[in-house]
Amino acid sequence: MSDDFDREEQAFRDAFRQELEGEAFRPLDADEIKAAAGPVRRFSGPWAKGLVAAAAVVLVVGGAGVVLPRLFGGAGTVASGSMAAAPDESGGITEKDMAGAGAASNAQEGSGVAPGDWVGTAASPLSPRLSASGAWADGRFYVVGGKGLKAGCSGTVAACARHTNNLVDGASYDPASDSWRLLPDAPMAFSEEPPVVVGTRIYYGGHTLAADPPALAVFDTTTGTWARIASPKSGGTLVAAGDRLVNVALTSSAPDQVFDPDSGTWSDLPADLWSDGRVRSGTWADGLLVVASRASGVSSPTRLESLDLASGTWRELPAGEMASTPAVRTVGSYLLLDSPAMVMTSDAVGGRIDLSTGAWLEWSAPPGVATVLSGVGPTVVGDRLLVLSQLYDPADDSWATITLPGSRDLLMPAVAGSPHGMLVFGGADGDTLSSDAYYLPVS
Repeated sequence: MSDDFDREEQAFRDAFRQELEGEAFRPLDADEIKAAAGPVRRFSGPWAKGLVAAAAVVLVVGGAGVVLPRLFGGAGTVASGSMAAAPDESGGITEKDMAGAGAASNAQEGSGVAPGDWVGTAASPLSPRLSASGAWADGRFYVVGGKGLKAGCSGTVAACARHTNNLVDGASYDPASDSWRLLPDAPMAFSEEPPVVVGTRIYYGGHTLAADPPALAVFDTTTGTWARIASPKSGGTLVAAGDRLVNVALTSSAPDQVFDPDSGTWSDLPADLWSDGRVRSGTWADGLLVVASRASGVSSPTRLESLDLASGTWRELPAGEMASTPAVRTVGSYLLLDSPAMVMTSDAVGGRIDLSTGAWLEWSAPPGVATVLSGVGPTVVGDRLLVLSQLYDPADDSWATITLPGSRDLLMPAVAGSPHGMLVFGGADGDTLSSDAYYLPVS
């Protein structure tokens, strides 16, 4: 595992693991985190809304405005990476756009998520825990595993932090009927990384270093059964690529692979366009596998490429001058490239790409530091992204603050997003572990 990956990808979660192994839990110290300026978005009335149609935008690179074509359309070749420019479908590109004005916008104003916006759920059958794995699949939320306190340990969570044990039980929650259902025990303990859902199957990874292939298990929501499956050749990012599971290798030195659930085997995908890709991540957008990476060197820019799984053809995509290690993900009709540094600070070092136009725009910094859901990685919720305990809407570059019932701050709860809401379960609340669950409808 590279030094860059250790520093940028692992630092945040490692810090919380150290808390579990140390003597005390504590929230993030705002004095240690750089709070970026910017107003908080305040929603009026129901805060969930549809996507806003986006006009053509520009990304300022070296002081010049660069207009990108439709991201996955138009002419272009793998050899040259060139793509024909296309006008904005909503009416063209203005002189102001060409001058680069407004390339980086400020967060818009409105209201956040108030305690009254949450829906309390029926009592969960699970014991108090933190670091459980959350997912949405086949119309239900799934909460599996995590860490609890061993029997016989008395005192605060901090005093018992060295006496946590891995849990393998789980339950699913149906927000429509407000009901829980116990699941059979998993065949192994899982990491807190979110699982990957492909159809009615949920793929979970075990604890491992990022460069090593994880042990994998799959839960079939149709049959209600678990099974272990083979690991890919290397560590990386598991991606739900339509109806297939793909492992995007951490570096270009290892092959990307696709999983065949019928044979239970992995097969190599064609080599990507670059032999020196590092800290690679992937997502599925517009029927293509999109991979972000960078070359060796601290200041090397982010590169984007796409793979058509049907033809096995890679294509270079335009990318912004992001001298960071991004994680690419699909949120609504946008690609978001967020630097892992965002998880540790309130600096927004990232970009968003409108899939309908191929246009790039930097996204605004969050309005400040929040610790409502500490230790939770970026999570897609409807057409928004939960990051830094706040909800980001890429359609209009706005942020919404979150306040839980009772103004609670939870450390490492399970969080899962669905097309219509978000479930929060468990976590450490001060000196106790929680088994409370909250559901937030977003549409």
